Amino acid sequence: MFQAYFDESGIQDGASVCLVGGYFGGPGQWRKFGQEWQAILDEYEVPEFHAKQFWAFNDYGQRVGPYKGWSATKAETFLGKLVGVIDSHKKKIHPIGAVLVVEAFNRLTYNQRRFLTGGALRDGRFVTSGAPSKPYFLAFQSACLGVAHHAPVGGKAHFAFDLNKNFKGYALDLYSLLKETDLKVKGRLGEIAFPTGQEVVQLQAADLFCYLDYQFCKRKVQNKNEQPDPLLRSVLQGMLSEHDFPFLNDEGLAVVLEGVKLPPG
Repeated sequence: MFQAYFDESGIQDGASVCLVGGYFGGPGQWRKFGQEWQAILDEYEVPEFHAKQFWAFNDYGQRVGPYKGWSATKAETFLGKLVGVIDSHKKKIHPIGAVLVVEAFNRLTYNQRRFLTGGALRDGRFVTSGAPSKPYFLAFQSACLGVAHHAPVGGKAHFAFDLNKNFKGYALDLYSLLKETDLKVKGRLGEIAFPTGQEVVQLQAADLFCYLDYQFCKRKVQNKNEQPDPLLRSVLQGMLSEHDFPFLNDEGLAVVLEGVKLPPG
């Protein structure tokens, strides 16, 4: 059995990229991970790690929230310890997800967007509508199916998402659709839950991953030669395959749609 913890970034209107990312692994390893992560929060008296809050500063250049009054050295040490937890479990807990360039998605035809966001075909005709105006759905299903592909035959992949309340209902609908589609891995899709990061500290690692990758991907849209910085590389260690975090720009979407026959439109 695998358990995956996911977060998202860029699902708001006007975002240049949207992504779903996180980690998956066995429940025993996750228990150890959670204990180690929580111990660091307790040591530094931080109730819950949120990357946006950690990197936020007020108008005077001062840290805010639980990091108020922290020196740069203290903040770097704290972050280094959290990243160290991810690094120490990299052999059994693995990063995974998907990034979608929104403009590239919007350049697709209506039916291409339907297909990529859950629209099911039967005898060359759509029997479900998909969500052609919601690029987030493509990243969501890519992340879920990626974990399911790694699950052993006969095993299950379960998911915990820290999602905006506005998207929880959409996510439930799409996940139900995924479990009904004719996919080899549909039998490996287990339960889905929506706890908070305070309830399940493992989600805080997914929050860190998504924050860092979102900043990188925004830059990559502007400069295709942009490379991940050392911090992002650190949280990406343990990735099992280069296909586990696709960058879906025009070229990436063309690969996904290669050989797919769709009705006009």
